[in-house]
Amino acid sequence: MSPMSHHRQRLLLVSSALLVVANAAQAQGQGGSEVASDGLALDEVVVTARKREESLQDVPVAVTALTTEQIVERQVQSIDDVAKFTPGLVFSKAFGRATERPVMRGLASVLAGTNPTVETGVAYFVDGIYYPGDIQSLDLNDVERIEVIRGPQSALYGRNTYSGAVNFITRGPGETLDGAVTANVDSDERQISARLSGPLFGERLFGSLAARLYDFDGQWKNLATDRTIGDEQTKSVNGVLRLVPSDNTELRLRVQWSEDRDGTRPLFFQSAESNNCFPGTRSLDSYNSTASTNRNQYYCGAIEPRPIYLNDAPVTQTVPIVAGIPATLNPFPNVATGGIYDTRQGAAFSGVERDLALASVIFKWDIGGSGYRLTIDGSARSEDRWTGADSDHSQVNIIGAPINGVQREAVGAGTDYDEFRDWSLEAKMESPADRPFRWLLGVYHFEFQRDQFGLDFLSPRGQDNPTQISDIINNAVFGSIEYDFTERWSATAELRRAKEWKGQTDWTAVTNVQSGPTTAATFSQKGSWTSTTPRVTVTFKANDDLTLYANYAQGFKPGGLNGATALLNGRPDDVFFDQEESRNYELGLKSTWFDRRLLLNVALFRIDVDDVQLTTPIVNAMGAVTSLSTNQGSGKINGLELETRWRATESLTLGLNYSLADTEFTEGCDDFQFQLTSGGGVFNPANPNDPARNLNGQGTCSIVGNEFPLAAKHTASLTADFRRPVLDGRFEFYANGDVSYTSKKFVQVHNLAYTPAATLVGARFGLETEQWRIGVYGRNLTDEDASPSATRWLHPYLIGIPGLTLDPGLPPTTIASYSLPRGFFGILRRERQIGLEASFRF
Repeated sequence: MSPMSHHRQRLLLVSSALLVVANAAQAQGQGGSEVASDGLALDEVVVTARKREESLQDVPVAVTALTTEQIVERQVQSIDDVAKFTPGLVFSKAFGRATERPVMRGLASVLAGTNPTVETGVAYFVDGIYYPGDIQSLDLNDVERIEVIRGPQSALYGRNTYSGAVNFITRGPGETLDGAVTANVDSDERQISARLSGPLFGERLFGSLAARLYDFDGQWKNLATDRTIGDEQTKSVNGVLRLVPSDNTELRLRVQWSEDRDGTRPLFFQSAESNNCFPGTRSLDSYNSTASTNRNQYYCGAIEPRPIYLNDAPVTQTVPIVAGIPATLNPFPNVATGGIYDTRQGAAFSGVERDLALASVIFKWDIGGSGYRLTIDGSARSEDRWTGADSDHSQVNIIGAPINGVQREAVGAGTDYDEFRDWSLEAKMESPADRPFRWLLGVYHFEFQRDQFGLDFLSPRGQDNPTQISDIINNAVFGSIEYDFTERWSATAELRRAKEWKGQTDWTAVTNVQSGPTTAATFSQKGSWTSTTPRVTVTFKANDDLTLYANYAQGFKPGGLNGATALLNGRPDDVFFDQEESRNYELGLKSTWFDRRLLLNVALFRIDVDDVQLTTPIVNAMGAVTSLSTNQGSGKINGLELETRWRATESLTLGLNYSLADTEFTEGCDDFQFQLTSGGGVFNPANPNDPARNLNGQGTCSIVGNEFPLAAKHTASLTADFRRPVLDGRFEFYANGDVSYTSKKFVQVHNLAYTPAATLVGARFGLETEQWRIGVYGRNLTDEDASPSATRWLHPYLIGIPGLTLDPGLPPTTIASYSLPRGFFGILRRERQIGLEASFRF
């Protein structure tokens, strides 16, 4: 029997089991539409997961909704916190508040954000409008609800929703004057936000204004400079105008301004001297100048936190050498003045700074009160971002001779200034929602441009001319039809047809005020991709308390360009990489039990993935290593998501979430896998089993059977919320507690190095009235220190440098790899925080 037949059998068995549950539940569901007689029913949550308002329990989509109350109770401050309480969503704060890599249902990208055209496949939306930037600094005090919609959402939501979408619904102006001030403070962090809302002109014009000040001191010491690092600051202002010209029309304008100023990120380095597996030529021992005897090419095991030594400022402390890299190694003879451990500042800029301006508009028209609705929405965003780091992430600090009398940055420093500009426009028409046959039809346009500039000590805010320009244009038409066959059975068909163009221009040299005139080679490429993404859903409404659904959907992660990196290194066939494609099968159950005191939602899914986008390292003519994005294999994911909430008593509500994402490569060949297993042989794609390059006879490039990188197989959370009137009912005592768990995540496709599992505990308690609240909060109470993310990295100062020689007797470079030995870098997790919170509402 074929694998597909086995899969269909499993789906049939699960479908039968869910129908048994449906029949068993019908009796308890009779009259379930009435509010529980004891008044303990869970509150109904309305979501917009299908771009219209529906009850969370009725919509046949796997969606988690965090309400205003839950955002407060769970201490949700960013997408990082959202992931703790959303089954199927994993977020690793790999690079501070920049280069975000959310992972949904096991689908991840190890190059997202580092290659400008590689994307995560999880898209952000604000009020249903696509938001292509990093979103960790969004003011969640001004957010009414967060919806995490799992599975491909391309048909209705649009581009880059390959594995899901996260929609932040902001608060609108109220019809009465009200406002609030909220603050929290602890030894490391201070935050204050204020909001004012109300009518501006009769019953037609309403407005709101929100502002936030956020300041985090940082918790980590850079042992090279004796300075505290990891600080974060944000100032933001949001304003909304809501105009209601008539009973059938509404116009909503929102503007947002924010300023982020983040210091050096707490990144640590693990030297290749710690490598403990797969001996071979790509090791420190291959270079006699290192004096290392470690022949291992990789590290097998957990990447644990290490001390931080970064050259983000002049070195003031005595620091140890990097393991395996002695101070006598001087790869710049007669050029470097300070040796391999120069004490000068190595990076011209360190941290993340962002200036953001955003405007969005939503126009809704119920045409003549007929129920036929026209919606037009769009946004324009302008973002200037500075990012920088001592990107060898270690105390090695090789600074070459000055250029025009100005100090260079150290080898391995990574500093950039980026200008992002984008805008989108969408128009859709939909039929009345109360008819058995319903339809929606829409068009969409999106444009994006990123200009990237280098930084140096003479131009710390950006050089005169860009080093790279990339752009995106996306046009699409989309629609859906839905029909109620009976009161219980309905079906929906959705479809999106999109065409996307991506362009990229690279300059190999840039004229700027420090280097003076240069001769620049220019490489400019443009590619296009077309996608058709259907989703079909069948829904069975057993009763008011039980909904069963089955759906099939296709998804495409955008393709992209490797640009000059491929052209300059003899890989013209890899200038472009293709879209990644998935086929998704899902069965779901949404139910409430015991007079709606218990909510139980379950989703079972299977995803088949083709043309998986992975990273391929290449060595350029100078011996330096860089990476290309390539389509390297296929895979499958089997998963389960469970969400429950139980109103145990009038005062106590409990919650449990769990997800399983069992990922596996079914096809795949990775050249570094061959280097590891062959003892350091150079992979020959024309003859993968080339015996001359298979140095130990055991080499294989296959990654079949391995798990997807960056994906956690298990996530779970437990929550408890307690409320009770005290002091004769004049006050209400509240207490909230939660525990979240994320299992280990492999760094790469080899499934050798990983970040350990992490368990986080949070709690808060206090007193409140209708107007004010004061209490105590705690985050990461057990002081969990498992690194949220780690990345395989290089010793970038070892290759292509005069004076560095290989050990004698090694195989020739034509068959063995002597590329940069690989270590790892990771980011430290926030430590325990305990503080005071207060709010006042009026």
